[in-house]
Amino acid sequence: MLHVANGDSIAGSLKQSTLPGEKMAFREALTCGPAPSGLSSSEWLRLRANFLGNPYGPSEQDCLQGLTEQQAVLETRDSRQETVLWFAHDLDCQVHLINVLNLLGRIRSDRKDVSLICIGEFPGVIPFVCLGQLDPEHLESLFEIRHQVTPDEFDAAAKAWSAYCSSDPTAVKSLTTIDTNALPFLGEALRLHLARFPSLWNGLGLIENWALEQLSAGQQKFGPLFARFIEQHPRYGLGDTHFWDVLKRISDCSHPLIQISGAPAAGTLESIAWGPVSLEITSVGLEVLQGKKDFIELNGIDLWLGGVHLTGQNHWRVDTETDALSHSAA
Repeated sequence: MLHVANGDSIAGSLKQSTLPGEKMAFREALTCGPAPSGLSSSEWLRLRANFLGNPYGPSEQDCLQGLTEQQAVLETRDSRQETVLWFAHDLDCQVHLINVLNLLGRIRSDRKDVSLICIGEFPGVIPFVCLGQLDPEHLESLFEIRHQVTPDEFDAAAKAWSAYCSSDPTAVKSLTTIDTNALPFLGEALRLHLARFPSLWNGLGLIENWALEQLSAGQQKFGPLFARFIEQHPRYGLGDTHFWDVLKRISDCSHPLIQISGAPAAGTLESIAWGPVSLEITSVGLEVLQGKKDFIELNGIDLWLGGVHLTGQNHWRVDTETDALSHSAA
């Protein structure tokens, strides 16, 4: 038996449990960086490793080795043994779930060996944010409610993964208007994904606008700000690295929206998250927050959201009042 858990925290708790079998952490960050369609397996792994390698974590070569080994385990697992997938309801988990289900649906000759545990709540854990909150005994109690992944679930995952990797975000938008009950948390996750696209209002997505709104009240530390985002928007499943990258993008630009002080030249993200790093909104940031100026018009954009590469000459925006998407090309 192979247990595949979204991230090291859950995998670590599973390893401390009495559940039989091998426990593996699925390590990726598919809500960040490029995820285009049309690549070979080797091209995909190299692209993702190039993105994931960074000064605060594993090198590009280490990432490539890890991703290659991870995919090999999923692809070569003996189909006579059960594979149990452990995921939750947030955007991060749902994107990883559809990626894994799409892969297993394509390469497994017998899909009956794949089972799923995917929850959005747990008794006594309020608020429930992720499976990482649960101790080994809690996870053991979930094992008995696992179910065999159905053809409808495999089909929904394949369609959603194809849409997520499309260069046209209306493919994702169309899925939010149809029945996605086969994967009950998928529809809301896709809507949260689309909310990250630049708004017609000021060229920023939900996360950036939330950060500016918070900072408009005064200077703040990174750690408490991130904790408050998780409290108010738990369904994103956002990690501190992703949140830091969001803030850096609106700071390291021609017309910064925020000023970051106290950040070390290098070091672990932990030293940034809980160190002396302070954030302060700039005068330009206030004007963008108020809709008086537009971030993309000021700074351009070079950002991947799934398979969509947003650039100053070719990007998509979302109307936050109607959720409609519009395309802009120079």
